[in-house]
Amino acid sequence: MGYGFWRFLRIDKVYLLIFGPLIFIFIVNKFLRYVLQLFFQGFDIKKHERFVNKYWAEHEEPSVDVFLPYAGEALDVNEQVVKAVSELNYKNYKVYMLDDAGDENHRALAEKYGFTYLSRPNKGEYKKSGNLEYGYANSTGKFIFILDADFVPTKGSLKDLVPYIDSDSKIGILQTPQYFEQSDEVHNRSKIEFGGGNIVEEFYRIIMPCRDEFKAAMCVGTSAIYRRETIQLLDGTPKVHASEDLATGLLVTQHGYYVKYLPLIVSIGTSPETYQGYFKQHLRWCSGNLVFAQYWPKAKLSLMARLVYIINPLYYLSEASSVIFSFQFLMLLYFHPDTLSIANSLYFIPYIIVSRLLVPATRVNKSRVGTKLAALNNSYTYLYTYIHMLTKGVPAWHPTGVKISGLHNDFVSSFNLGMTISSLHIILFTFVLFARSSVFGNYNTYLVLGWSFYTVLWHSLYLYSVAKYIHPYLLNNVRNNLGRMFLFAKTHAIMALTLTLFGTSAFSATKVLKNPETPTTQALNNLMDSEADTNTLALLSPFVEELKNSGNVLAATDTPIPSPFYQFNYSEEITLLGLAVRALESYAEETGVQLTPEEISYVAELIIERDEYKKEFQTDEIIIFGSDVIAQLLETEVYSSGKNYPETTADTEF
Repeated sequence: MGYGFWRFLRIDKVYLLIFGPLIFIFIVNKFLRYVLQLFFQGFDIKKHERFVNKYWAEHEEPSVDVFLPYAGEALDVNEQVVKAVSELNYKNYKVYMLDDAGDENHRALAEKYGFTYLSRPNKGEYKKSGNLEYGYANSTGKFIFILDADFVPTKGSLKDLVPYIDSDSKIGILQTPQYFEQSDEVHNRSKIEFGGGNIVEEFYRIIMPCRDEFKAAMCVGTSAIYRRETIQLLDGTPKVHASEDLATGLLVTQHGYYVKYLPLIVSIGTSPETYQGYFKQHLRWCSGNLVFAQYWPKAKLSLMARLVYIINPLYYLSEASSVIFSFQFLMLLYFHPDTLSIANSLYFIPYIIVSRLLVPATRVNKSRVGTKLAALNNSYTYLYTYIHMLTKGVPAWHPTGVKISGLHNDFVSSFNLGMTISSLHIILFTFVLFARSSVFGNYNTYLVLGWSFYTVLWHSLYLYSVAKYIHPYLLNNVRNNLGRMFLFAKTHAIMALTLTLFGTSAFSATKVLKNPETPTTQALNNLMDSEADTNTLALLSPFVEELKNSGNVLAATDTPIPSPFYQFNYSEEITLLGLAVRALESYAEETGVQLTPEEISYVAELIIERDEYKKEFQTDEIIIFGSDVIAQLLETEVYSSGKNYPETTADTEF
């Protein structure tokens, strides 16, 4: 994949300037993640059970404080957690309800179950970090088990976790997975809720165990046990407005502790069920990565652990930049369709197979529509977050489970940004396919075209789903029929553009493929004609047989592979000889062959003397120059002829 991007960037310096930094971030992120996964070790549940049983046979229960931090979340959700906490299979524990909203209903709930209710006087200061700090100052347990408002613990959670952190004095924080319900019922009720849980499964099931091999596991704040001694050495929680968990995990390393990851599900959470709730969650996670820049340099980590931690910001940057990647294909299709070839496209096939087939297959809960919608939500949210941070500063912090009336400004702005970018992409894509309709007749462009259509379809589906979610809220503020009509048009605009794109494409493809001279039509004709002189394999790539005979593997060879064809649309602005010169120049650039202007002009004149070019061409008619013909003429007329080339009137500018 990296080599394929490199070949793309070589086409034009403008591409290197625009896409080079984004592609670099994308490649480094994917490389580090895939290398990290080579160190995956499975979890031995039998070994775990033996360890836990042995520990409890030899130890009494150390004291544990259970913190339940709240910031205005729904009472019914909280009560599920509170009830489960009251039924923990552990005797020596005390529960603290840390209410940063000062809600009397939560006070009554705490009293109902016999929990200690704490609500600090300086509510909201340093958000969750400040709330936890108040809890630490008013409790005494040896360990602290933190559960967010929507995470229901299993009865045996403390029995499973305490033995690990109590047996290793260097564990400052013991982190467990965030696991979310992913049933058919959840997907039918809310696709974004299902997707939000499904998309993080790879991280907690594969990535985090691999990080743990290098003592580089992350603290994610909930379903984790903290050692009080460690927090005391830090003089309390870090004074930050977001991602206090990540900051704490990095700071403990300064005192000789580390974050240990145990891939054992001890709680089940609820992913946000609405697009706005899911947006708020990931807006907070992405903007919280500023904490990384502040605390990562101070952390005492091994070299490998530092590299592993770099994946954090690279992931967010990579996902944000993916929204822009779609435009690179439009530039290729419009400005350089002649550089596209099946051979060059093959470099991306392994990545497509791994990312779209193999990785999803490793999930216990298989990917569904909601998974893709959640992934696209992340990309647009992260892009908006970075733009917001560059132009207006860090976005305001919002607890995930707190319901707000109406629509939040950041959510609407993010949606408008997504609509603008995606609409622009579809409009430009439609224009490109209209102006360069010949790409439908060249099978060398089909992988790029297919991926572009795939991208448009999913982005449109996501944005249309969000538009329908937003529609009722906006409708409440509309007072007349004209406003309702405008809102209806806005809600359905993305799908209207998408249908226009596909309609234009179908019309253009039908028209172009009627031309018997296109590469696709010729390939199909040769496939059906068993007596044709040119077999299909040779037509698809004149170099496949050569590589096969030499024993080389296409993806691993160092031999430059030119495009099988160079095609142009004929116009009165440039002569046929000028197009032949362009084809030769493209061939020379792709293969690295050094040709003088005289050699290029001489061979170009020989090409247009061939029978297939001795006719009158119409404007916009497709003209194809085969690289096999160019290679043959160069071999017979340049490399081995020893000729002195006659002066020619041909001008490479034309």
